[in-house]
Amino acid sequence: MAPLSINYLQEEDLPLKVLLVMDSAPAHPPNLMEELPDEFSFTKVHFLPPNTMPLLQPTDQQVTANVKELYTKALFRKRFEATSSSDVTLKDFWKSHINIADAVFLIVVAWKVVSIRCLNLAWRPLCLDTVAPRYFEFFQQFEEEPAVQ
Repeated sequence: MAPLSINYLQEEDLPLKVLLVMDSAPAHPPNLMEELPDEFSFTKVHFLPPNTMPLLQPTDQQVTANVKELYTKALFRKRFEATSSSDVTLKDFWKSHINIADAVFLIVVAWKVVSIRCLNLAWRPLCLDTVAPRYFEFFQQFEEEPAVQ
């Protein structure tokens, strides 16, 4: 299965070029470019200069806060479904009805619900007016259900 970037570029009939921008965190290997498999030779890695995170942090926080909010809604929806349709208590739910795999799945669900508007608002301060709504059109949009009817 081809990565999302390859699929998107091919569907849009764009050249196969990807720029991976990373911060200079110690956890990111500085020789990442050399470690990429040959099949990703179209990818270039660029590390941001040190001390740029104070400039990027508001952008990061906005998207992260949105994902956390959507994750919490999904988690409480799952909890509500489990406890309202059976004898499962809230304590039992946390002990035996949720695990790490469930939490990761809920994070994926939350990320898929992040809106194009949220991504545009997050990137606009860094990219000024260059971020147009069409840049995030390839994100699948989902209808958000209320946590409680």
